[in-house]
Amino acid sequence: MCSSDLLPRTSDGRRHSVNEAYLEPARRSGRLEVLGDAMVDRVLFDGTRAVGVRLADGREVTAGRVVLAAGAVRTPPVLVRSGLDRAPIGAGLQDHPSVTVPVRLRRDVVRALDRSLGRGPADVVSVTVLGRVRHPEFGDLQFLAADAVDADDPTRAVLMGLVLHVESRGAVHVESLDPFADPVVSFDPLSNPTDRAACAAVRRGLEALLASPEVASVVDEVGEARVGGAYHASSTCRMGRPDDPWAVVDH
Repeated sequence: MCSSDLLPRTSDGRRHSVNEAYLEPARRSGRLEVLGDAMVDRVLFDGTRAVGVRLADGREVTAGRVVLAAGAVRTPPVLVRSGLDRAPIGAGLQDHPSVTVPVRLRRDVVRALDRSLGRGPADVVSVTVLGRVRHPEFGDLQFLAADAVDADDPTRAVLMGLVLHVESRGAVHVESLDPFADPVVSFDPLSNPTDRAACAAVRRGLEALLASPEVASVVDEVGEARVGGAYHASSTCRMGRPDDPWAVVDH
């Protein structure tokens, strides 16, 4: 099943985005205000309780509840600028190692798929989860396929395998208190030998998929496998108990 089919669609078949489904109705109701181009400098505290944020231009926004959701890369700099003195801030960075194999699909298959999805050339990529395998040594490995990855060439697609349990750790280093400065990000991927062996297992799984009659019947050409990430960066600001040496904030 395509993940794009799990999302609401408009009457003309377009994907109904999260913004359209949730944010815009809330904004029209007056319950939500969106500030554009509003770089957050730091969180404001009353003792140990967060009570608002200060923007880079000096404006302050206060609230009864503050949710800091700047992602694994941008949250550490905000916390450092806010005065939190915790050594683990930015440590523990991880992502799923992935092995990606580009493929070229048969044109008749692409046309049939577009018809079945009611999809035009400008629509979103559809992602199909082919399965999850519980490997006895490396835990869960996930395999998926994505088509329409190139709007200019509808025959281009990819097969991808992911290592879901990751041992390698990197870090986000904050070297400037300027809210517009980029932190130094070091994923240090595959630094753990277990992850390297797991990626090799993923590649063998992809080779088995490509050799299967079902996949071979729709693929015209297979490209070179590449190792990368999954854009699922996490774990740089861990929540935990006060006696947890790796915890940055409590629950």
